[in-house]
Amino acid sequence: MIVFDNIKRKVLTWWRPVELSEVKTPNDTKAQFDLSLHNIHIGVLTLENGQWVFKYTDEFRQQSALQPLINFPNKEKIYSSAQLWPFFAGRIPGPGQPVVKAFLHKEGIEEPNEVMLLKEFGKRTIANPYVLMSL
Repeated sequence: MIVFDNIKRKVLTWWRPVELSEVKTPNDTKAQFDLSLHNIHIGVLTLENGQWVFKYTDEFRQQSALQPLINFPNKEKIYSSAQLWPFFAGRIPGPGQPVVKAFLHKEGIEEPNEVMLLKEFGKRTIANPYVLMSL
């Protein structure tokens, strides 16, 4: 299991776009996000002590119309990682994009992190129909 975890960590590190390599996971921040699709509450993404956790809701586990997300195939498992999974990280625009630069300047932020960028820009993406709401 340790070998698999090491490989998974390397793949997640290699996947990160260069522009996001400057965006870190904060160790001192708590955050919670709700993932939904067509009024179905799918799961909850949380961050605490620098550890991301994703778990499906009871509502999602009990339904059969929607399949689990490809990165999270087991409906019963609680997933945990020190790095944000690509499914969620893909919702974060690079800090070099003009809209992100404007947001960071307006808010006086010199070192953006994944939580603040997910809260500001991660609700919707053209890559998938899911909605991610900060709680």
